[in-house]
Amino acid sequence: MINIEMAMRSDRIMKAVTGVTIEEFNRLLVKFTEELEKARLSSASAAKRCRASGAGRKHTLNTASEKLFFILFYLKCYPTYDLAGICFDVDRSQACRWVEEWLPILTRVLEREAVLPAKEVTSSTEFSEIFHEVTELYIDGTERPVQRPVEVERQKACYSGKKKRHTVENLIVSDEHKRVLILTPTRGGREHDYTLFKETDLGDVIPV
Repeated sequence: MINIEMAMRSDRIMKAVTGVTIEEFNRLLVKFTEELEKARLSSASAAKRCRASGAGRKHTLNTASEKLFFILFYLKCYPTYDLAGICFDVDRSQACRWVEEWLPILTRVLEREAVLPAKEVTSSTEFSEIFHEVTELYIDGTERPVQRPVEVERQKACYSGKKKRHTVENLIVSDEHKRVLILTPTRGGREHDYTLFKETDLGDVIPV
C-alpha cells in the first residue's frame, strides 16, 4: 500500500502524487471532512440498516485524510481501478466504489471554495464581465492516459500519436493565480491541441 505518511512529509512527493502541497492538502481536508460527515449522516438517515453497526469488511482507508489522499491521487495519476486497487491493497471494485463515493464529495468542496470553473462562457463580452479582474491568461492542453477502449472507433479517437498510447484531453484556460477559468469538454487524445482550440471556439470567447 502507498505510504501516505511518507508522502505527507514532503511537498515534492505530495505534489507528484496528489497535485497539491501539504499546506493545500490540510486546508482542503477541513472542508472535505465536514462534507464527508454530512454524507455519512445523510446516508444513515436515508437507508435502513440491515446489519449491526460495525459489521462487514473494514475499510482500508479509515480517516478523512486517507480518503482525501486517495481521491486526489486518483485524479492526479488517473490509474485504472486495477492499479488503484493494488496501490491501496483492495480489489478493483472497492477502488471503483471509493471513486464513486468520494469524487462527488470533493467536487462539492471545490465548488464551494470557488476553484472549479463557475459556468459555461459563450462570448468574450461575458468572459470580461465574469473575470473582469483577470489580467493574464494561459491556455494549455492536458492529456491523461486511459485504458484501451474496447470499441474500434473509440480506440482510434483516443490513440495519441504524441504519447504513443490511448489518452483523453482537455484544454484549460487559467489566470495568473493558477485558477481554472475554462475547461473544455473531454475529447479523445488523437486530436491536436490547436484543432481542439478551433473546434471549441475558445478564440471567440477569450478577449484579445
